[in-house]
Amino acid sequence: MEITEPLMKERFRALNREIFDGQLRMPTKMRVRKMIRAVGRMDYNKNGKRMRTTITISSCFDFTPTTFDEVMIHEMIHLAHALQGHRTSHGWRFKAECRRIYKEHGIVIHRIAKHIPLKEQYKNIKKTKIPLYEKVIYYLLYPLRIFHFFFDRIL
Repeated sequence: MEITEPLMKERFRALNREIFDGQLRMPTKMRVRKMIRAVGRMDYNKNGKRMRTTITISSCFDFTPTTFDEVMIHEMIHLAHALQGHRTSHGWRFKAECRRIYKEHGIVIHRIAKHIPLKEQYKNIKKTKIPLYEKVIYYLLYPLRIFHFFFDRIL
């Protein structure tokens, strides 16, 4: 299945109506990007009163319509928590929302998408060895949420 931005917007609208009763607003940006270590991500930046949100889906994974919807719902849960002013982690709020979605709609939302395979052309890419000092700096600064975008390759 080929992921495109128009497809992402279409599925966001449909899933928003079906799962979230139309309560989520459309993210500021939706994009498709090559990411090997992450299937999707939701970023937000509160600048004054306006919150800018971005949902990014990887083009490196072999999605089925079901797995694509699971990833979109996963990122939409993060979006809902960000809009409510909560942290966007996989903590108790996230797990409670996953349980609600499973009970009401029968859709299993995974925290980690290990069940979605990489496309064939990306399977043989060597994983780079990350220096220990970079990992130490990352884990020291992570609780402060400072510079996490520089350490994308650790996750």
